[in-house]
Amino acid sequence: MRTNKFNKLERVAGIFVIFTVVGVILTAVSVAVKQGWFETKVYYSTRFKSADGVHNGTQVLIAGLRAGAVEDVELQNDNSIRVSFYVLGKFQERIKQDSSAQLVRPFIIGDRVLEVTVGSEDSPRLAQNTELASHDTTDVMSLLSGKALGSHLEKLSSTLENLGVMVSALTSKDRTQSLVRILIVWTLCSPMLIRWQLK
Repeated sequence: MRTNKFNKLERVAGIFVIFTVVGVILTAVSVAVKQGWFETKVYYSTRFKSADGVHNGTQVLIAGLRAGAVEDVELQNDNSIRVSFYVLGKFQERIKQDSSAQLVRPFIIGDRVLEVTVGSEDSPRLAQNTELASHDTTDVMSLLSGKALGSHLEKLSSTLENLGVMVSALTSKDRTQSLVRILIVWTLCSPMLIRWQLK
């Protein structure tokens, strides 16, 4: 029976290939562990009136730490937005019945994230597949969006119209003279009123 003998160069190349494959596998496992692929996932949901900028894969933060991700965003019959998300098992104990969810933008510009507040120590832990209370928040980018900016501009326009009516009423000649008379009477009568109150 004939045996294959490898020369020195072939043996070095084989060892190099084996170490490379082992290194790639160890790197992949390390990345998977850091990403939490092997950790248990605990699922929750919440509702918002508007979920601009939220999509499948949006980060979930707890106390500023990346704790999970959004899994699904769907429009409900009552026009609310139901956001389903998961957190890694190590964060489950921090989510209590008084915890809440809100959409925030960590920086002035950039993607929004779903932030879950840490519950108080004396509050019971929230069970899996439960709906968290939510708070709608407004940030600079939301204010500058066409939808929000339009309603604010309408309010500003009506305020300016009311201010214009008031200014035109005060600049009327008859009203200005009446206002001057009232001020003169007030100036003359106020010292007498003060003396009367002191008595």
